[in-house]
Order: sequence, then C-alpha cells, then structure tokens
Amino acid sequence: MVSVRCQDESIISPPSATTETLSISKPFENRVADILEFVDNTIVSSSTSSSTTIQNILERVRSQHNDDFNTAKASCLDVEERGTTPLPPPLGFERIRYPYCSEGGEPHRASTLAIRSKEPVLDATTVNAVKEAAEDVWRADRGDDASTSRFTYQYSGNSEAHVFDFITTSDCKNDGGGVEHSATEDSAGKRAISALNEALQTKLYPVIREAFFRTTSSSSSSSSSNHREDGTRLFVYDALVIRYNSTEAAEAAAASGEAVASAGQPLHRDLGLVSVNIMLNSADDFEGGGTFFENQLLGPTAEHIKPLRPSGVGYCLAHSASERHAGAGTTTGVRDILVLFVSAATGVREFSTTHAVEAPAEIRSARLKNCRSFCESNSFDGPMESEEQWIEAQRSTLLCRILHQRLAVKAGRFSAGSVSDRLLSPSEQQACCDGEAMQYLGTALMEYSGCAASDPNDAIAILEVASECFRVASFVTPCDSRVHNNLGIVLGTIEEMVQKHGNEHEFEYDGDAPTRTEEQETAYRRGLDILLRSIRAGCTNDGLTRDLESLSLNYGLFVANRDRFWEAAEILEPVATAAAAAAASSSGAAVTDAGRDAHRLWKYCLDRCVGDEHAQESVQ
Repeated sequence: MVSVRCQDESIISPPSATTETLSISKPFENRVADILEFVDNTIVSSSTSSSTTIQNILERVRSQHNDDFNTAKASCLDVEERGTTPLPPPLGFERIRYPYCSEGGEPHRASTLAIRSKEPVLDATTVNAVKEAAEDVWRADRGDDASTSRFTYQYSGNSEAHVFDFITTSDCKNDGGGVEHSATEDSAGKRAISALNEALQTKLYPVIREAFFRTTSSSSSSSSSNHREDGTRLFVYDALVIRYNSTEAAEAAAASGEAVASAGQPLHRDLGLVSVNIMLNSADDFEGGGTFFENQLLGPTAEHIKPLRPSGVGYCLAHSASERHAGAGTTTGVRDILVLFVSAATGVREFSTTHAVEAPAEIRSARLKNCRSFCESNSFDGPMESEEQWIEAQRSTLLCRILHQRLAVKAGRFSAGSVSDRLLSPSEQQACCDGEAMQYLGTALMEYSGCAASDPNDAIAILEVASECFRVASFVTPCDSRVHNNLGIVLGTIEEMVQKHGNEHEFEYDGDAPTRTEEQETAYRRGLDILLRSIRAGCTNDGLTRDLESLSLNYGLFVANRDRFWEAAEILEPVATAAAAAAASSSGAAVTDAGRDAHRLWKYCLDRCVGDEHAQESVQ
C-alpha cells in the first residue's frame, strides 16, 4: 500500500521581500497599485454605471454599520464609555507573537497574533451565572435539548446561546415602561449581563485598545491616553455561549459515516474588529479544543501549531477578527466558552442622536468581502429567457464581486506615515493590503475571464492579473491553502491557453524566476503541506476535508499528467481511500465529486505503476 509521507518541518517561509513564493521582483506597493490600475482601466471602466455602483456599495456598507451600532446602543451590552471616569488598573496580559518574530526586545502590537489575560476577566460567580443563563436559553428554545446550533457553520455537537437572548431589551434597560418582563429581577441572565457590562468597561474595552490599537508619534500607548475622547467607540455586535459536545459529535459522525468525530469549527475570519474568547469550564472537563490560528503554521515545530486556550476559567484569549482561525476539535468531554465579537464605530458624537457613524477600514474591508450572496441576488431583474441574458447576469454578478473586492483591497492598504482610518496595528505583511480581499479579487477575475473576454489574449491578460493577485495574497496570507490551490489552478489555465493561442500580454519575469510549471507545482505542494499540518494540529472538519480533496485532486492530476504516477498515487491516497470507505459505509455517507474523481485517478495511477519498480524507488 502506498503511504503518504508528511514532512515534520514546515516548507512555509516567513513573509519577506525575497520569499520564494514571489516570481516577479517588484515592490509590493507597486504590485498592488498595478493590479488595481488594471482592474480600474480594463474592467471597472467597461461598466457605464461603475462610479454610481461604487458609491452605492460604500453607502450600503455605511448603512449596515450604522444599523449595527444603533442596535448595540439599544441592546443589553453597553457601548464603550470614554473619558467619564478614571480607568482602573489595566488588565494584565501576555502577547502571543507570530512564530517568525524575534523573541528579543519588547513585543509590538504589529507582531501580536493574540493576547492571553494573566488574570480572570470574569469571577466564578459570573461564570456560573453565564452558564445558567445559557442553559435557560437552550431550554426555552428546544425544551430540554441543547444540541441545536444556529452557527453560520453548523456542525453536530455544537450548541450556542446568544447573550442578547439572556433577557429582553426592556429588561436590560429597566425603562419602567410597563413592558411585561420575561426574567425576574435576580435572574441568572440579569446577573450575567450586569457583570459582563462591568467587565467590558473596566477590563475588556481598555485591554483591546492597549493591546491592539495603532499608535502614532503624537500619542502614547499608555492606558490613560487610550482613555481620551477620540470619537471612536467599541461595542459588542454579537455575543454567544458555545458548547462543544464531543459525545454528540461522535454519535452524529457514526450515524452519517463521516470521518470527523470531534466538535469544532472550520477555519474562518470574524466580521468585526476583535474577538474575545472566555473559558467557562475547567480544562479537566475535556480533551482537545482551543483556538487554532492559521498563521501558527509559520512556526517550524509542533509546539508552534498547538491550539491556544485561555489560562483558566474566567480568563480570556483575544485576537484580531481578521486572523483566520478555527475551533480545534474537542475530542472528549464538553467544552464551554463565551465569545464576544467586538466592533467599533468612528466619528461618534456623544450628544447626537442623528449623526451617522463611520466604519473603520478593517470593518469596511470585512463587510465588502462578504458580498457574494448580495451580488448574486442583485445581478439581474426579471426572468432569464435566453442564454444571452444568463451570460449578462453572470457578468453582472462577477463585476459586482470585482468592485466589492477592489474596494476591500483599497480599504485594507496601509503605508507608514500615511493618513489611515485603520484602528489596529497591521503586521508587516498585512500593511500591504487585505490578503483575503486580494485572493477573492483574483478568484473573481478568474471567473470573469471566462465569460467577459471573447479574445483569448484578453482572457490571458485577465488571468495573468489574477495570478498576480494570488502571489500577493500568498505573501500577506501565506498559510491559507486556498490561495496556493487557486494560484496552481490559474497558472495551469494560463499555460494551456498560451500553448494554444500564444500570449500578447506576458508579464516581464526575472531571469531567475521559476517557470509557470515550476511555480504551479510549488503552489500545490505548499497548499497540501498547510492542510496536512492543520490536520495534525487538530483542525479537522468538513470544510478542511473538502479543501484537502480539491487540492489533492489538482496536485495529483498535475503530477500524473507528467507520468509521475507513483508520486500522484502517494498524493491522492488519503482522500481516495477516505472516499472509498465512505462509499462502502452502510450509513450512506455522501461522497463528493472531488473525492470520487480522486479515487478514480488514484486507481488509474496504481494500475500504470504495476511492476514498475523504478517508479516506486523514485519516490522512496
């Protein structure tokens, strides 16, 4: 049986101006500017209503953010108060730095992956009140059943209770308006809300500013200066208690035939500014679990990729919402956490009830990236009665996505010494742009090239820019396997089209740059390494499995097309055997198209290698 060999050391390099992921020697600021210029001049200018559309997009984002802020002001969790009372002693915390950062010297905000409090944020009485209030919500929702999750990512074994459901808004504000109350004056929900509000004002809001906010030469990083009036308010736009139940997850996996048998969450980014994770039960109650950050994979050892947890019950772990992360699988027992999603509004006028607030750059970028469903639902009015209408609807959808991602890239750019409305300190590579927005822009350009460019050379030019998007994204977000998979795909498509049609729009490559084929294989290899190391870190879920199937199939096909059949079989075996096991399962587990295709290609490669000892030795 062919077995996969996993490297112990990471092949992912720390971001640098000379990292081998880059094939074009050019300053990053210039490369991003070139991409945006191409998009503006070649694609955006083709839409007669693009300027109006851009204004509409920005206004919609502003309106959504104002709705969030107004909802927060009316909710039971308080908006940050500024400059009204002296600050208490600051909350002690430790910075957890990016793995490639030097250990010497004073840690800086820009090198911070996450922070972990050195003291409890919530005392034992408040923790018990939060857990009791969550149980009340679950009982009210489903009788005595707490197994239903309303997550964006719904997985068996996860349950959640929104803090805003602990008590009604009238209960929160005690407005005395005669509204019937659903909770007693001394309910667990009210006790939890009261303690959470005190923790927000005295501990969490101040520590978010101290640990993450950007400072300038004219401002101090001290807690006293961070309490000055600046027109910015932090607020909680959502808060929930999450329960990861490994027993329920295992039972669901056994019933469905799925391989994943732990309770966790897939890799994702949060829609906000900073996310705070507070531990609600002892680590003795469960095994596994914790928060796994994608950028931990920059570290070369197993210790670097160990999921992070708060230090104890009532303690917190906080991180930028833009840090891609996952809930590592809880393998035994039950793990309970409270998560606070903290956003921010700028341009706040304390005594104005009508003045509209603004979204800082980080939140504008996050909202702009989350545009696919909006663009798909607004691409075409009325029934589509012809193929031409369908093509125009696709083009309109893709143009909408390109406009959103172009604006998200622009919002995420930051240069030292420039005026910026970013609140958080970007790491060195994040200052270039929003890497995920650049990746999504590349994906939209890939799709746009197929439906909007009738001339093959024009399509190749768009694909070349898409590949450049992925190269830049691989610098900003080097541990996102999707970037490397997409870069491999687009390079393969370009190579096929150039071989067939030629190319009048070739980028100028340095003499030392790898060929497209070499760069394509490097991209696939890196993407696969990222996924395998993520699995070893305990990040196992359906989303990662699908990514592994897609990338393994693409990489295996690339290698098989070069008659390296044993290597292809080695790459394909994990997903191929998993697909075969699912197909043979009595539970009727679904097999994806990628899994099925990987199994067929794996069998074909093995058949081609029967008796070929030289091929076997070449990969040993």
